[in-house]
Formats: sequence, C-alpha cells, structure tokens
Amino acid sequence: MEKESKALISQKHLRPIMVLALLCFTFLTTIAQNKTVVKGTVTGTTGLPVPSVTILQKGTRNQTVSDSLGKFSISVTNPAQAELVFTSAGFEPKEVAVGGKTNLSVVLEIATRVLDEVVAVGYGTVKKRDVTGSVASIKGEELMKTNPTSINQALQGKLAGVVVSQADGAPGAGINIQIRGANSFTTSTEPLYVIDGVPFNTGEAPGSDYATKQTNNPLNLINPKDVLSIEVLKDASATAIYGSRGANGVVLITTKSGSKGRTRVEFSSTTTVSKPVKLIKVLDAATYAEYRNEMIRNRYLYDGGEFVPDSSLPYPIPGKWGYTTVIDPVTGLPTIIDSAYNASPQDYRNGYMGNGTDWQDQIFQTALTQDYNLSISGGEDKGTYMFSIGSLDQQGVIRNSYFKRYNIRSNIDRKINDWFSFGNYLTASKSDNRMARTNSETYGIIPSALAFTPTRTVFDPDQPSGVSEDFSNGLSNPYLYVRTAKNILSSMNLYNSTFAKLKLADFLTFKQDLGYAYSYNQRDIYYNRYISGGIAPTNGYGMQ
Repeated sequence: MEKESKALISQKHLRPIMVLALLCFTFLTTIAQNKTVVKGTVTGTTGLPVPSVTILQKGTRNQTVSDSLGKFSISVTNPAQAELVFTSAGFEPKEVAVGGKTNLSVVLEIATRVLDEVVAVGYGTVKKRDVTGSVASIKGEELMKTNPTSINQALQGKLAGVVVSQADGAPGAGINIQIRGANSFTTSTEPLYVIDGVPFNTGEAPGSDYATKQTNNPLNLINPKDVLSIEVLKDASATAIYGSRGANGVVLITTKSGSKGRTRVEFSSTTTVSKPVKLIKVLDAATYAEYRNEMIRNRYLYDGGEFVPDSSLPYPIPGKWGYTTVIDPVTGLPTIIDSAYNASPQDYRNGYMGNGTDWQDQIFQTALTQDYNLSISGGEDKGTYMFSIGSLDQQGVIRNSYFKRYNIRSNIDRKINDWFSFGNYLTASKSDNRMARTNSETYGIIPSALAFTPTRTVFDPDQPSGVSEDFSNGLSNPYLYVRTAKNILSSMNLYNSTFAKLKLADFLTFKQDLGYAYSYNQRDIYYNRYISGGIAPTNGYGMQ
C-alpha cells in the first residue's frame, strides 16, 4: 500500500511539470516561426553599392550594417509587420516595410539639404552647390551658440581661413580680422564690411594717450542677435565686385527680417559671470622682505659692498621702531614728532598688516554681464516688418572697466504691386566703453599690480592721496588707479539702408540700394596727480 501511494504522489507532481514544459515549447516554436532572416542590397541612385549603411528594425534594438558591396542580412521578428530604417551619412534616411519578404533591394537618395542653402555672394544669392568662388558661410543659430556680446567673438574659430584676434580681453576691445593671412605690411589688413548689401565704415575713434594700444571695435554697432547670416568672400572675386576695398576680403552681414504670419514677440535675457581663471603668483610680504634683505647681503658678499648688520637691513631682524625727531627751539633737545614700526620678515609671516597686500585682489573682481533683447516681427502678403531693441551691460574683470551698448533696429519690406517693392533697414546704437590700461607700453595696471610692494598697506593717511605711494619705480597704487583713472570711449552710430526693386521681366529684376552711415566717437581721458599716468605734467593729465 505504501508503495502504491508513493507512485500516485509522484505522478501527481509530474503532470504540472509536463504541462509547463509543453507550453514553453509551444511559445518558443511560435517565436521561431515569426522570426525571418531578411537579406538584400543597398545602392545609390547611380546604381553603385553603398557600404556602411545602418539597418535598424524600427521599434527595436535589432540592427546590422551593410558590407563593402552594400549587402546586408538581418534577422527580423514578426516580418509581416516589421519596418527597416536605412541611414547613412550623406544620404536621406529611408524606411522600408518588410511585408514578409526575405530579399530587399533598397535605393538611397543623396541628401541635398546642405547644398540647397542660399549663400550671399555680393551680387545676389545663389545655392551653395552653385558657388564657384571661395565663400565661407555661418548662420545666426551657429553664432549664438556661445551667447557672444559682439560679432567678432561669435566668428572666432568658426570659419576656415578667417583669423579673428583681439588686442586684449577687455570688454569692447578692438579686433583684427585677417582673411587668408596679412595682405599688406604698411596698410590696414581689415576686410570690407557690408551690411544688408551696402558697405559701411564706423570711423576711427580718437587716439588714446601715449603708449596705449587700445582701439575701438567696428562690429560693436551690430547686436549679434539681429544677424541672420554672415558670408565671407575670400578670393579674388571680391575685388571684381567691390574693387580695391575688397582686396583684404569682404564680410557680408545679413540681418533678420520679419516673416509672413501672426505677430511674433521674442524676449531674451542672458546673465553671465566672469572671473580671472588663474592669477599670477607673486611674492607674499614675508618672502618679499626676505628677498630685499638677501639682496643687501649678497651685495656685501659678492660685490664688495658695505657690511650691513641685521638691525639695519631694509626689513630689520628683529623688527624695530623708527622715530622722526626735531630740535625743540625752547629746550634745544631732540623731540619725537613721529614714529613708525619697521617690521621683520617674520612679523609679516605672523600676521602683521594682514600678512601684506595682494594687489591683484585690489584690481580684479567677479564681473557680471547682462544682455536683454526684445523683438517684434510679422507680416502678410504685402510685406514684412521687424523691430528690435537691445541693452548690454558687460562689466570687466578689472574694476571700473565696462562696455555698455543700447541698440535699436527696424527692418521693413513692402510690396506695392507685382512689379514694384521697396524696403528700409535702420540700425542705431549708442555705446560707452570704459577701458582699463591693460594694453599699454607704460603705466599698465596689471604690471603695477604685480610689481607694487606687497609690504605696503592700501591706505596711508599721511600721504596727500590717502593711499600708499611708491613712485621710485614709476608705479602708482593699483587700488587708486582702478578707481580714479578714466579712459572712456563714447560712440554713436546710425546706419540706414534703403532699397527699391523693379521687376522688369520674370527673369530680370532691377534693384537700387541707397545707404547712409553716421558715426561719432569721443574719448575722455583723465589721470589725477597721484597716479603714474598723471605724474607728468604735474597736477594730472586730461584729454578730450
């Protein structure tokens, strides 16, 4: 009886296992039946095979790649409903339904989107694939990827053969654009700038004071957010169109216009924080004091100088008080009228005078840039319009240096009838650029911050200026310099371009452009008598 019971129990547990195994076998068989190997060949419109084409079953991660002869093989699930996606660089993507087939022949078409872009070439616009001269082109979307404050920043490193350099990194600093290298040793190498079809010049700003190399930026007139595209003509065809003015190349700037449809309002706000990435390492007060003492000792040891005891070194060891005395006319005895402590190197290391002064901290700051822009655009069959205003406040990393710009732009196109239309593009800008003396042969603010004595305090009430002074080396107090020196370039620019189009025939249109530009620059400079730029002549230096 016991043996029969055990046999019944075993059969009872065995049945569910057999049923489960049968279901799994049926499921796997179904999947296998719904999976089909699809083979085929990928060719171009010319009939040549296309290698390295990615073939992906849509909705899955199942994919393969065609070989050097354009052939492929892929195992497809549910072949009746499956779709394959063919992609390759330079070709348009293509989706093909398998439809239960096991062999496919796929033809890919060449991607023509890039070749169909329109490029301005000075005498009109042509498709990029039809351009025969050397033209570099960049769209406004590419320009704005780095949120530049001026067009020259946006162009840096973007166009082959076009070198954009700045004299220094100050806000609004002058630029130099060279196309395919320098073409002259004695004259300007700047290209010709053309805005909306009309050449323009901003006028050179008044020169700064002696030995200063700072100049104005001719492209500060234009807000980068108003630019639709920029084309650069780099070969001899530029001189054929613009004459000798195009010998150094031509920069064609096309601004944005309105488009047909409902009125569109756009507002953008950009805030940027800037700070010096790496300051130059200089001697601290204690090390500088030791260096000065060592110089005196080496003069005695190696140059035959007079021996100076430690108590009489520039920074005596130990530190000691120094007294200023006069003879009392009544008693005839010396009387102390002033005293000063001459610290030792160790005193500065122990915290005397806050361990000294790092003058780079007195001139550098964390700078804030704020850029606001508002535009309104729209249009209908009879014409389009666009109005924009912008405000830029770019503070420099050197205190009291900045570039501020306010600009207004209006682009209006009107179609009177089928054969006559006209338009007007107007740009007005006002800018103020306060420059720090960073690009100078003499009296530079950064050399002053690096070389001014670190053992001096910022303020000295005993001096007429109220700050520490040390004119023996020709340097002024950096703290006072950045807060009182003024070198401000104020600019006013107005640019207007008006055109009229007369359609003479379906294949012939006459266009007349008329441009007007007004540029005004004024530079105000003042250095007081307590900073190096104003030492000579006495009582300061000013220019307007």
